[in-house]
Amino acid sequence: MTTMNGGDLVVRVLKDAGVSHVFTLVGGHNYELVNACLDHDIRVIDVRHEQQAVHMADGFARATGGLGVAFVDGAPGIVNALPGMQVAYESQVPLLLCTAQGSLAGRDIGVMQAIDQLELLRPVTKWRRTCFEQRRLPEYTAMAVRHAHSGRPGPVFLDFPLEHLRAPIDPAMVAFPKNYRSESRPHADPFQIDQALELLAAAERPLIVAGSGVFWSGGGAALRSFAEASGIPVLVRNLARGLLPDDHPLAVGFMPAGAFGADCYLVIGTRLDWTIGYGRPPLFAEDSRAIVVDMHAESIGKNRPVDIGIVADARAVLEQLHAGLERRSVAVAPAWQARATGSLAELRRQTTLQAGIAERTSDQPIHSIQLVQALAELAPADAITVIDGGYIAAFGIQYLDARAPQGIIWVGSTGHLGVGVPFANAMKLAQPGRPVIALMGDGSFGLCAMELDTAVRHKIPIVVLIANDQGWGEIRDGQRRRFGEERIVASQLGPTRYDEMARALGANGALIERIEQLGPALGRALNADGPSVLNILTDPNQRSSAVSGMPWIVE
Repeated sequence: MTTMNGGDLVVRVLKDAGVSHVFTLVGGHNYELVNACLDHDIRVIDVRHEQQAVHMADGFARATGGLGVAFVDGAPGIVNALPGMQVAYESQVPLLLCTAQGSLAGRDIGVMQAIDQLELLRPVTKWRRTCFEQRRLPEYTAMAVRHAHSGRPGPVFLDFPLEHLRAPIDPAMVAFPKNYRSESRPHADPFQIDQALELLAAAERPLIVAGSGVFWSGGGAALRSFAEASGIPVLVRNLARGLLPDDHPLAVGFMPAGAFGADCYLVIGTRLDWTIGYGRPPLFAEDSRAIVVDMHAESIGKNRPVDIGIVADARAVLEQLHAGLERRSVAVAPAWQARATGSLAELRRQTTLQAGIAERTSDQPIHSIQLVQALAELAPADAITVIDGGYIAAFGIQYLDARAPQGIIWVGSTGHLGVGVPFANAMKLAQPGRPVIALMGDGSFGLCAMELDTAVRHKIPIVVLIANDQGWGEIRDGQRRRFGEERIVASQLGPTRYDEMARALGANGALIERIEQLGPALGRALNADGPSVLNILTDPNQRSSAVSGMPWIVE
């Protein structure tokens, strides 16, 4: 190649950074970027909406622990990508969004598709830049990669004038960065490690609360080793699910109710946000002690006071704590272990009892709890299940176990819907040897349904289970509780044949009306060559306390 263009410069750096897949909707502002992927053996996955390109990049990063990359069109493409960036930002996912902006020649004269892209993305990126000099594009791309991964990871954005994307340049004039990322991990002050172990040893009911920071640091083995050596039960958050399998003797599971009753918390790699009661009463006792480990110093002490705040890498701290057990042993009473690890089974029992599952007859429609209970029995142990929806997500999160890393994937604290199909597509591309299931509501499926076409075109054999309660079930139930049955409005959908829609797009489709049909249909879908949709008719009148019964949620 005697000359290169701006697209070549960017993509070469990404290839050197280990990028294998790019997700895109092609347009005039990214032609050269996408074209350069062909020369660098990067697989291009084209989607039906820019939001879903970012969701797929997000899902791919969660599946691999690496960088997700999305190329979209400028201006309207950036606007469409914004929701995906917000999800990645809140979930702290390393992701690069890249495109050109309008030309310099057309600046401020009303050129087509011009917008202040940096300002638009400011609230949902940890770093954003425009590169105004073509030969510095590799430098800026490397800078973007470094920022996406450094400290607490997150999404970044890079753009440049359209001329720089297209213009030829002699590669001899360009410096391509090397060794621009540090692999070192900040360790805790040894004195703080001793303090933390002293606090844990003095506690009667200690609990580890481990989150996505443990996953991004590659700390799964360190978490398990420290838990087993200390005997402290582990409540996992978000991407930490499955790092300690949910069937492990010390596993508390994901549900926040498991935090109740502890007198000392080791909170590591996770924020104390609404999903876990902000670390405050009633979930966390007023007099409980807290050790908080986070790469982001500003997060320590937010929402509740801490006894020990450690600014360091999650894996490094877990390894230090494990080593420190040689100096300070921690003994945890079997009664507390049993109480903490039994909390999820008790929560499931109460939810099932309150929903009257045992009293339901065979002629009644399927309750979503029955669906997730059946799926828990039927899904392979190594399956990845992406959960997306309202009530079905609440039930899925509660009743499904993560028996392997990434076993259960949920969007996280944003409460965002419509990630199910793109996340599942990305997970299957990243880990083709594992079964991938998307468990979705009919409402959330409607937000990303055309990405089933993406699965068909790219031959991605995912399985989509739609809990079809003919509406926005959680919202509809909220309207019932607040205003009465006669005031339900704008939350009804209908018994849409999503299975027939799937077949029309070239996927497999099946209608499930009785729970005993699920096993055979799921078996066929998991062995199919292409994507499959199981349209499962669930009870439109089902009620549950799965969401309303969480008094620590503040809207």
